[in-house]
Amino acid sequence: MKLYGSLNNRLDENKYFNGTENNLKVGTLATEYYWSDRKPYEVVKVINQKHIFIRELDAKRIDNNGMSDSQHYEYSSNENNKEIELKFTYGHWRIIRKDKSSIRINISFGCAEKYYDYSF
Repeated sequence: MKLYGSLNNRLDENKYFNGTENNLKVGTLATEYYWSDRKPYEVVKVINQKHIFIRELDAKRIDNNGMSDSQHYEYSSNENNKEIELKFTYGHWRIIRKDKSSIRINISFGCAEKYYDYSF
């Protein structure tokens, strides 16, 4: 059980939304979860349902709420952003590094969200 960070992030990480479980395809949206922040991605290549490549979406803030929890963003693809290779192994998604080592990533599929927590 994870007892750290944002409750919303802990509840949503590593889930599939909008019919994406076993149905990942190019264009599927994704969200990476940190302590309380979130970062938006899109799937750009599918080798199979347990081996994909993602790329961060550009996120432009479109509200005027300042340093608040109420944040709204506009998302767009950017082919210049780096592709990240992911594999699903041992029950978790992992980033595959150039040296073939891996690191766990907390990610969900089916929606893309950016959120910046100003309280830290």
